[in-house]
Amino acid sequence: MSASRRRVGIALLLVTAAVALPSLLWLAGGSRAATREAARLEEAVRQDASRRAEGLAAGVASRLEALRTSEGTRPFYHYQNLYHDPRGAAEGTAVVPSPLAQGPRDPWVWAYFQVDPEGRVSLPSLNESFPELSSDDVEAQRAILNKLAGCSSACTRALRTAGTRALDGAAPGDRVRTERLDAASWLQNLRAPQLYADLKGIAGVPRCPLAERARMLSTTGEVDVEIGPFVWRSVALDGDHALVALREVRTPVGPFVQGFALCGDGVASWLRRAGASARLVRGPPPAADGVVRAAVPIDVDGGSFAIELD
Repeated sequence: MSASRRRVGIALLLVTAAVALPSLLWLAGGSRAATREAARLEEAVRQDASRRAEGLAAGVASRLEALRTSEGTRPFYHYQNLYHDPRGAAEGTAVVPSPLAQGPRDPWVWAYFQVDPEGRVSLPSLNESFPELSSDDVEAQRAILNKLAGCSSACTRALRTAGTRALDGAAPGDRVRTERLDAASWLQNLRAPQLYADLKGIAGVPRCPLAERARMLSTTGEVDVEIGPFVWRSVALDGDHALVALREVRTPVGPFVQGFALCGDGVASWLRRAGASARLVRGPPPAADGVVRAAVPIDVDGGSFAIELD
């Protein structure tokens, strides 16, 4: 090859390099910029999802607190299917169905229940002696009772894990309150099913052992019933962890545990109406990438709950 051809070849290589190198540098820089922009957009989406989850968690917590405090004003005798209202105008023997006898009205409540001092579980919405006083679907109420009966001990333990904090260590404005009844009203509440049977002329209704115990303790004077505030607890229910609100009711015949279990379907429906594809889950927000959770800011002894976006 002649010298002139070599010089032409070298010149072409230099020209090609002079054109290609800036182009390659520009492409490399553009790729890095595109990567940075993609990362920025991804982080913005993640932060937006986190803010939405936190907003939903705050909304759920506010709704739960409103439910807890409003239910806390309910008289203790509403948790039995039949009760005697000590503030009623009727004199003498009188019992009426509980406001809870037809089941929960709030879509966030799955069931109301009570555990008596001897560990027996009952629902205000189920009366086995008088099924006509139960909620419309008696079989469904029996199924609920069977599920709750399996966690009665867990509810009692969960409420008393921290001693008597629920009654004695509550925050100001959320302390134990006392309802004072005359002894006759107290006995009527314990004997409500038997009194209903007597008033209706129905035989064969079993007597309440607690009523017999109360009769032996006292039949005159006044009776003080101490009612603690509701507190949230996480208990195992039907193979899963459920959020329940529990309170202790101290009586002369022993302590009762009253509570209501949260309805997961009710919470899910609320989240859908809020325009979110999300669910309430047990546990703290995870560190795993791709999962967006926000802790629900409520005090739950025995576990935590969070809102998780789908």
